[in-house]
Amino acid sequence: MWKRMTGLVGMTAMAAVVLSACATTTEKGTVGVERSQLLLVSSAEMDHSAITAYQNVLKEEGAKGAVNRDPKQVERVRRIATRLTPETGVFRKDAPGWKWEVNVITSPEVNAWCMPGGKIAFYTGILEKLQMTDDEVAAVMGHEIAHALREHGRERASQQMATSVGAAVVGSALGVGQGGADLVGMVGQVTFLLPYSRLHETEADRMGVELAARAGYDPRAAVSLWQKMAKLSGGAAPPAILSTHPSNEERIKDLGIFSQRILLGEPPRRPGAEITPFYRDVACSLQSVLEELLLEKVRWLHGRTGAADLCMAGGVALNCVANGRIRREGPFARLFVPPAPGDAGGCIGAAALAHVALTGEVPAGGSLAHAFLGPSRCSPTGSRPIRSTGGRTIHGTCRARRAARPAAARLPSRPASPRSSSAATSAARSVCPPPSAASTATGRAKRRCRGAANSRSRRCRTPRS
Repeated sequence: MWKRMTGLVGMTAMAAVVLSACATTTEKGTVGVERSQLLLVSSAEMDHSAITAYQNVLKEEGAKGAVNRDPKQVERVRRIATRLTPETGVFRKDAPGWKWEVNVITSPEVNAWCMPGGKIAFYTGILEKLQMTDDEVAAVMGHEIAHALREHGRERASQQMATSVGAAVVGSALGVGQGGADLVGMVGQVTFLLPYSRLHETEADRMGVELAARAGYDPRAAVSLWQKMAKLSGGAAPPAILSTHPSNEERIKDLGIFSQRILLGEPPRRPGAEITPFYRDVACSLQSVLEELLLEKVRWLHGRTGAADLCMAGGVALNCVANGRIRREGPFARLFVPPAPGDAGGCIGAAALAHVALTGEVPAGGSLAHAFLGPSRCSPTGSRPIRSTGGRTIHGTCRARRAARPAAARLPSRPASPRSSSAATSAARSVCPPPSAASTATGRAKRRCRGAANSRSRRCRTPRS
């Protein structure tokens, strides 16, 4: 009877302690990490024990001469840390004031970690084997710092206590048991031995990209980092950091989504979804940036050439709003943008490729004599839409254009063999075919009834060849 009552009291006390120990350690941040955590061990005890455990690691590695051996590596890692640690305040107001420590351990192991209270270690293996950029170092460091901010080590230690013998757990939680030396060992276990859960990893991933972005690093580097990790592990045993940090396609996908959310403030818009004011603002901002970039390039080009005329071609050149600014604010007197219903550059490139394949000679030098690279306005494809809107084609321009085309399409700039000249002429004809007798007759017929083009009641009928 007494034993049963004691057990009931113990279970009640255990439940009360567990309920009172559920809390969250951080603010949500932009990434929105928010979850109740089981925290039986006090934060102060965990931090104090982490200091001892960290010093033990440094003492052990220092005896082998493996601590901070390369001053350049140490300076680099610490410089990145000094940019990241002030940003931790977005998740915890007390974190910027932690006694942060950063050391580099010479070891082939691909690993890095951060103990409770901000005790960071980077291994030379991860820096050298992955050839990490500063952005990628910031991604790893932000991830490890996030574990400390969320107190995942403290949470895991609490979970270990909660699964121990009930009486011992209650006594420890009430301050009766659990010596300090045992807690130091527990800190070492949760840092090196016990794997983080998938939930812990997801939280650290998302908070890590936000920390990196706030510190001025590219959060998208987290994606390239984990791609490198996966490639490094291959089919062999994974690096130490991967044994506790599972890397998979879903994780990389999640990092991509949240890195873009950090950059833009919202996730990517799904096809067909409503275009909200946010996405309209993004589009407006992109347009503004594009215009400034184009104006910068145009001014640079004018400074290099001193030309009065500018011809722009390609998809970006069809941005009418940007072209308007170039015309108004740019240094060129005239701006020409050829129509681009097809990629005429692909035709010229194909002709050049055929020339190389047939002759073995690479076209060198030369320049275009004009900018008329699209389909002819004299052709039915080009003239029909013009006539349908009440306009008319100017055949004098077409003749001048055709006359200029063979010179523009000439590929070799040096004397060529008869074979290469033939190939070049064939290539030129494939790009710019000369007018046929039928097209010439068609042109004469159109000119005869040009006056009828302005009348909506009459149509210009062209005899068929």
